[in-house]
Amino acid sequence: MSRRRSPDAVVPVVELAATVEALGAVWCLQVLAEHAGPIEDALEVLHELQAAWGPGGELALLGDAPTGRPVPLSWETVLLLGTLTPCSAPPGGFELDVSHGTATRTGVLMIPTADEMHAAAVALVAQELEDAGCLAAQVTVGSRTAVVNEEEWRSYWRPRGTESSSLA
Repeated sequence: MSRRRSPDAVVPVVELAATVEALGAVWCLQVLAEHAGPIEDALEVLHELQAAWGPGGELALLGDAPTGRPVPLSWETVLLLGTLTPCSAPPGGFELDVSHGTATRTGVLMIPTADEMHAAAVALVAQELEDAGCLAAQVTVGSRTAVVNEEEWRSYWRPRGTESSSLA
């Protein structure tokens, strides 16, 4: 017997919200989903990013590593370092080996700014929410916002009083 839903099935959706501190800022997550799983997964991603990019994490290890010694990194940290502009990663700061998931300090390392970390983290958290199957979501930190399934999000959050009525 298949557990597939009929296309016209009514699926209950709950609104979930979380406000947490991570990466030196306050994060607001609002999620529309069938259950709490997607928001729990997104909060776990934030926790992992805090561990990797916060004090004592992978970025600190790279900054403290002897010049020329490769440091193993999570794929999220490789992604973050790969998105840095030449201005924020001066020549001689580090070499990134994406295929091996390592970075080697080659000079003075400029740690990514909070804004650079937030930009990457917002995208990663939003992708996790989408992958976890939420109907729609919004992830906000500072001036950075990502929306998952924007059409559905706007439909749900339309201003009160603009709902159409089928009663005449």
